[in-house]
Amino acid sequence: MAVNASRRRSSIGDAANGAQRDGVLVRFLMLGESGSGKTALVLRYDANVFTHNFISTIGVDFRSKVIVDDTGRSVKLQIWDTAGQERFSSLASSFFSRADGVVMVFDVTSRTSFERIGRWFEELKDKKEPGVDVDVCLCAAKTDLPLETRVISTEEAKTLADSLNIPYFETSAKMDSGVTNMFTTMAQRVVTRKHGGSQPREVPPTGLLLRRSAGPETSEPSVGSCC
Repeated sequence: MAVNASRRRSSIGDAANGAQRDGVLVRFLMLGESGSGKTALVLRYDANVFTHNFISTIGVDFRSKVIVDDTGRSVKLQIWDTAGQERFSSLASSFFSRADGVVMVFDVTSRTSFERIGRWFEELKDKKEPGVDVDVCLCAAKTDLPLETRVISTEEAKTLADSLNIPYFETSAKMDSGVTNMFTTMAQRVVTRKHGGSQPREVPPTGLLLRRSAGPETSEPSVGSCC
């Protein structure tokens, strides 16, 4: 899936004109603890920028981006970046029923953010609309940080993803590593599910549509710092 618009709400007309089919809408919800790196990932993908100076998201921030999928179809991504603070959890959960895809983000240097993933997943199962499919993935953020500061190993994260039956990605917003691949891969999965394709569907008892990728998408950590 190729990117056709590199910045927020830019080149939307060009993308639509260049598409061979009618455009489709894909809505992504970002979930994770405050400071886990959600906003940095969204800004890197949407505007190709990175900054250390972040103000915690209040409520839900909205971003829009248009890309072109493998068939030349225009795909409009709406990315909802939710606040991770506990007091905003009910607001974030109100978006569960409207999301086509969910990216659950944790900081590889924070065990608290990793352990919270299970709670986000259970809330998603409990509050999504019955019979509505959603593609979910687990995303490790800040993989560029020094190895000695990393408390969640790739193996531990993969084990969690396997137990939840969801794909796993490793990313660094600072180094622009794995970010585009994660968003475009998940967008293609949603489009395939909603608009046809030969990709197999696996619907476990949870009622979520959780479809494995061929294998976890990972990137090797490098020295640096990232939010």
